[in-house]
Amino acid sequence: MAISRVEQAGYPYIEGSHGIPFGQLLVGSEGIVKSGSGRRLFCEMGRSRIHVLDVDEQMLGLSASVTYGVIKLNLQTRLNNGSQQGVHPDLFAAKFVGMALVNFRHHGVNVVSLIGNWHPGSVDYRAFQKTKVATGDALLAAKSTWTGKIAALHGFTELNAEDLLVDEELGGRYVWAIFRRPK
Repeated sequence: MAISRVEQAGYPYIEGSHGIPFGQLLVGSEGIVKSGSGRRLFCEMGRSRIHVLDVDEQMLGLSASVTYGVIKLNLQTRLNNGSQQGVHPDLFAAKFVGMALVNFRHHGVNVVSLIGNWHPGSVDYRAFQKTKVATGDALLAAKSTWTGKIAALHGFTELNAEDLLVDEELGGRYVWAIFRRPK
C-alpha cells in the first residue's frame, strides 16, 4: 500500500492566519511543520496515531490514537484552563477529532469506542462533577462533558454504568468513560 497524505478533512488551514497543514503531511511521517499562524509544530502521522505538539508551548497539542478499536484523545488547546485567555491559534480540538476519525477510517482503522479520561482541574472533570452534584446522575454528567458531546456528534452515543469508572487513587479523583457506537 502506498503512503498517502493525511486528509485535511475540514480542519482549517489558512497560511499567515491559523490552522495546521495536514494535507501536506504523509502518513508514516514525523517532523516540524509551520502552522498557519507561523508557529512550529511537531507532527507525527500514522495509520492509527496523529500527534501534534507546539514546539515552543509543549503543554499544548492534539493527539489521537487508536488501539484495538478504542480512540483515546489528549487535547490541550489553552494555557489557562477553561478561559479564552491563552487559546492557541492553530489548535482546534473539535475539528481535530473529526479529521482524525476521517483519516483513521480512510486508512482502514475501525474505531468502535471513544474513551474520555478526566483528571481534577480539567474542564471535563469540572463539568462532570458539577452535573453529577446537580442531578445525581453520573451517566448524564459524563454525557454532558465536552468529550461526551463530541463523542455523540460522531456516533458514540452509548454509555452504560459499567463503562464509567470514578477512581479515587493517587490523592485525587479520576474519571474514565467509554462511549460506544451502537451495534
